[in-house]
Amino acid sequence: MKKYINVLNTELDYILNDVENELLDDSTIFEFIKNKNELYKLLLLQTDILSEYLKDFHLNKLNKTLYDNFYQKLDIPYTVIYKTLNLLKIKLIKLLTHGGLDKIEIYEFSQYFQKLLDGIAKIYIQKDITVLKNIIQSPFKKYLLFSSHASWVENLINSIETDNLNIYPLISHKECEFSEILFYPESLMVCIDKNLCVYLEDLHQIIHKMSDSFYVFYKNEQFSEAYFLFKDLKEQILKFKQIISELYFVTYSNVEINFFKLVEILEYSDDLYLTMIDIKNLKNLNKIYGEQTVTKALCQFETELSNFINHKENNLLIKGTTSDFYLLNTKYSSDEHKEFMFNLKQYIQNKDLKINELNINFDSLLVSIKLDKFSEYKDFELIKVFSYLKKESKKENNDFIYVENATDIINRVINEKINEQFIYKKTNDGELDVMFQPIYDVKTKEIFTLEVLGRIKDNNKLIPAGIFIDTVYEMNIVTKFDMKILDKIIEKQPLIERVSPRLFINISFQSLLDKDYLAKLKELFETFVNTEIILELTEQKFVENYEIIEQINKEHNIFFAVDDFGSGYSSLKALADLVKKGVLKILKIDGSLIKDILEDNYDEKVVKIISQLGQELELLTVAEYIENEEILKIIDKLNINLAQGYYLSKPKKIEDLLLDMD
Repeated sequence: MKKYINVLNTELDYILNDVENELLDDSTIFEFIKNKNELYKLLLLQTDILSEYLKDFHLNKLNKTLYDNFYQKLDIPYTVIYKTLNLLKIKLIKLLTHGGLDKIEIYEFSQYFQKLLDGIAKIYIQKDITVLKNIIQSPFKKYLLFSSHASWVENLINSIETDNLNIYPLISHKECEFSEILFYPESLMVCIDKNLCVYLEDLHQIIHKMSDSFYVFYKNEQFSEAYFLFKDLKEQILKFKQIISELYFVTYSNVEINFFKLVEILEYSDDLYLTMIDIKNLKNLNKIYGEQTVTKALCQFETELSNFINHKENNLLIKGTTSDFYLLNTKYSSDEHKEFMFNLKQYIQNKDLKINELNINFDSLLVSIKLDKFSEYKDFELIKVFSYLKKESKKENNDFIYVENATDIINRVINEKINEQFIYKKTNDGELDVMFQPIYDVKTKEIFTLEVLGRIKDNNKLIPAGIFIDTVYEMNIVTKFDMKILDKIIEKQPLIERVSPRLFINISFQSLLDKDYLAKLKELFETFVNTEIILELTEQKFVENYEIIEQINKEHNIFFAVDDFGSGYSSLKALADLVKKGVLKILKIDGSLIKDILEDNYDEKVVKIISQLGQELELLTVAEYIENEEILKIIDKLNINLAQGYYLSKPKKIEDLLLDMD
């Protein structure tokens, strides 16, 4: 074999020249290198490398020091090395074949050459992995999502740099700390949108799967395959890092706004507490010690406060603008949270901080409220409530206010301007809008229809009907209100029809008796030619006016759903007549029966009877107030057809529902 190797060395210059010409004819090579000179330089350098390598063929090993020194400094992609060496390999084997080498010897030579390719690939992996070091040195490492990712990357780097696979982070994405942290309050605030959280989760899973495959190739010393996989893995890791960095950068550029967006997103939670921490003597401290010194003290206070609060799976502390700090707590029982707040009060009371040899004393105010489940409060409303409670604390000379049932206070504060004059002006000027709450098929979990919900617009807030609708009836402007709502629905027709082929619209019985309203309703039907429109009336109105409703159905071909069925004393005869004449299609079960169905066995029995009645009359039944998975399972067991509630979806703008579908 040795004599053949000598022949190869003799012919090497000729073969390299042949390879150079072949590569120059391939225009794709210049996607990876700059010019011909660079290619020529590479081939020239590799002549010496290859000669040395072939001399050691009988030893069947690599001179690692020699290749490390060469390829670590080389600024040419491994792809080009791989291409050139494979061409050389083919030509050398061809020469050996003509020289009379048998198949076994050629196979041994081929394997020896592959070892060279793998050895170079390993050098490139160890060289390229240093690019990932900027992740573990990033200023974003102080944040939860980033730090968990950085820790995993650091273990990966250490394993490859030391060539020690025993410390390789070989864990599934589910076992990785990142997967748990992704659902902490801080992480949810950064994602702010569930689709972003899902995207990060998917990308995280891809990275772990690629890492596992890379590990297998690397462990089996298939370094060429490992390198090509590592290139993709590296790009995904860097992409992941970039996305997280940008999310944190944007979020903390306006952290208070994003904090309150998170509060809004978490409004379905059972136990959600919001706390304001305000430094009472800040202006005086600035005068005494100077703003720069006090700012340093505030930063130190934030760090110590964050360390004391800890448990970041339940808590999120931010430095605010409308108050010095805001704190969000989740998943605490009432007693646990009271104890937590008591300990926090004790900790911050007359807190001394040492800055530049100065002892600075912070005198803090603590205001904490519990938010009701499914509350729809906006940031400015909650800030207004805290401002009100802050004033109350001054009146009472109390530096700790804890409000366990804040609904009355919140409603009083944020709705103080929603009086008759406000409602009349908004209705008259058409400053109204509509939101849509999906109703789902219980079996398929797909949207069956959308229920339209009227709102009053107040700057960037939409005020729920529950706050003003009674006043609208009392002022006798409900027909005007209903007509304006129809206008808003017509405006959004193209978007609505992209989400659902059906629409449920709540109306008042008074409006049905108004000719102008019926004309507007006709316009709506003519606009929604491809949509089934169902009007919702309360059970009581059906019973009292079923003959008029029947007449309206005949004259205008309008179909109805009974809302709040089970809340009153229905005339089953009237109900049967309306079904028989094709007027009635839907029974919406009164929400109070669904709300307590887990605790009240009699409510479950009533709902079961309504379900059976619906089946007998061939009516679809709808259960509202689906607040959790357990209630959904019960109504499925009772054969209720359709379901609606915050567990499935809160009311949303039609644009947001379209985004959810993507």
